[in-house]
Amino acid sequence: MNICFLDQTNFKYNAEDRHKSILRGAETVLINLSNELRKKGHNVIVYNNCSNDTTDINWKNIKSIHVDRFKFDIAISNADATLFDYIYAKKKFVISYSLQSIEKFIRKKQLLAYFKHKPHYILIGKYHKNNRSKLISLFGSSILDLAVDDIFLNTKLSNDINLNQAIFTSRADRNSALLIKIWKEKIFPNYKNGKLLRTPNNNKDF
Repeated sequence: MNICFLDQTNFKYNAEDRHKSILRGAETVLINLSNELRKKGHNVIVYNNCSNDTTDINWKNIKSIHVDRFKFDIAISNADATLFDYIYAKKKFVISYSLQSIEKFIRKKQLLAYFKHKPHYILIGKYHKNNRSKLISLFGSSILDLAVDDIFLNTKLSNDINLNQAIFTSRADRNSALLIKIWKEKIFPNYKNGKLLRTPNNNKDF
């Protein structure tokens, strides 16, 4: 099948950046999914805002969609149904990584694109599926169990494990403040030997 991924971020990346710190979870998932689909014999193109000089021919700047005018069997967008305006595809999917309210759905300008393109939504857990508004689940939704990245599967674990240490690996703006509040109020008073490590926040320290 001919499959395309669509993504629009305010920073540039491609498959070569897979293990770099600029990536968030959504971009890493896109890279892994596109790689695995290629291994299964599908023709896969990723359209995002990567540089035009990328050495990977399967990654293209999103502006080249208008020039290519390819037809796809499947188009998969990273959290943005409006990107389907640029392509033709028989089936359309949106990967959603958050619990979207109707208010947020409208504010992010997704509602009109949703009814226009009628995409099937791919969610990452039962909580999101069970609490998603029925209005924005009309065209179907399903859960994708995200696999562990190869870098974790292939890395030899150390036997020297600090049992008093917890590590928060997500971006600092992903509920880091809430985690620290819980740690200070609920955990640390009862577990003073514990240590919490988190991703640095370059914009604001909590």
